[in-house]
Amino acid sequence: MKMKKITSMMLVFLMAASLYMGPTDVYGQETVSVADVQTQTEAEVVQPETPAEPDTPAVPEEPPVTEEPEKPALKAPVAKTTLRLEDAKPKLTWNKVKGASKYQVYVAEQKKGPYYRKWTTVKTNYSHTKARAGQKYYYKVKAVSGKETVNDSPMSKIVIRTCGQPYIVSITDTKYTYNDFKTDMDRLVKKYPDLLKKRYLGKTVDDRGLYSMTFGNPKAKKQIFVTAGFHAREYINCQVTMRMIEYYCRNYQTETYNGVSYEKLFNQVSFCILPMVNPDGIAISTYGPSAIKDKKLRAKVKKIDRNGSYTNWKANARGVDLNGNYINYAGPPDKTTFASEGYPGPKSYSEKETKAVRKAMAGCSNIKAVINYHSMGNCIYWGYHSKKYKAKAWAFAKLFRDMTGYYTIDESYSPMARGDFEHYIMHEYRIPYVCIENGKSRTPVKHSEFKSIYNKNKLGFAKAAYHYYK
Repeated sequence: MKMKKITSMMLVFLMAASLYMGPTDVYGQETVSVADVQTQTEAEVVQPETPAEPDTPAVPEEPPVTEEPEKPALKAPVAKTTLRLEDAKPKLTWNKVKGASKYQVYVAEQKKGPYYRKWTTVKTNYSHTKARAGQKYYYKVKAVSGKETVNDSPMSKIVIRTCGQPYIVSITDTKYTYNDFKTDMDRLVKKYPDLLKKRYLGKTVDDRGLYSMTFGNPKAKKQIFVTAGFHAREYINCQVTMRMIEYYCRNYQTETYNGVSYEKLFNQVSFCILPMVNPDGIAISTYGPSAIKDKKLRAKVKKIDRNGSYTNWKANARGVDLNGNYINYAGPPDKTTFASEGYPGPKSYSEKETKAVRKAMAGCSNIKAVINYHSMGNCIYWGYHSKKYKAKAWAFAKLFRDMTGYYTIDESYSPMARGDFEHYIMHEYRIPYVCIENGKSRTPVKHSEFKSIYNKNKLGFAKAAYHYYK
């Protein structure tokens, strides 16, 4: 009974299940249609996973690519500074940079700045004309391409220059007269009383003073004797000489030559200088006979035989060529009466200017050599009385040949020994001398040549002193 009951119950369950689960095969297994299989495959079949690859070393990531800044297309200028001869203001110069269309100048009063753009120029120089005396300035220069800013050069290295004090001896005067000389001499002596002494030697026939100036130790055991302005139309040499004197005074405590300070050089070797031997003649050459103050003398000047215009005047106001007013060793003079040039005078040492030169020389204890400035020709005359001191004479002349680049002329046996100052030195003193003929243009030498003449001769005093130092 029990069994029957269970069987009947199971039958009921199976029937209900069959209704729920769908058809089955004869073995009681569930049957599925093709659609059911497809549905199952799409929904339930999972593709097998791809096997993992073996571990490989990690490749480092490359840094992000950044563009390098474009290098400047122009090179930085190389700058340098000097002080202008005109006014001691700083002057900046630099090399020409390839590709540059212009340059910019930057200035500061402290090394770290700030730097201000002071000037833009197509030239390769800049003069700081508004610089203040005694102020130190720092300069930089940039080359500008004229295209994009990135093509401009870097700044140049800093260059430094302290603005100098104004000069006393002006180089802008195109006619250097007696009044210029006298004013400059007095101011220099006042400013440098320990370095410069002036000596009154007399006066000319037109009442102008004749002076010598001692530079360096007045008690030095050796002296160099210097003259300028023997010939009236050669007044540019007076200006050059006076500017040289100021140069050495300004640099006495700071400059050296061949490792020896100026102070030591000029303490042992002093200079006796006559910067303007012929002031009356220079007055005539610069402004004509109207510059002669004495009326009678002025009238005589107008009657004197003249070679060319008054600007070409060489003699003094009496018509005597002072460079021939010494002992006439050979040959007749060019002129036998008073003239604007070529007449040596009625006798040796007849002129007041000649007497002044001899007086100055007599005041020296031991003159070792003579420097005599003339114009023109860019040459140097030298000579000797006997072969005993030829080597010494040539050694001294060679100093100035190497310094100026002028060619040398040996006048030891010249037939032109007509009382000129050089032969007087050669025969009477028998010491080395040079007669330096400055200038390449006709006399009066053009003032545009001043800077060139000055730069070629500036170190002459230092060279001469060093030559006889110790």
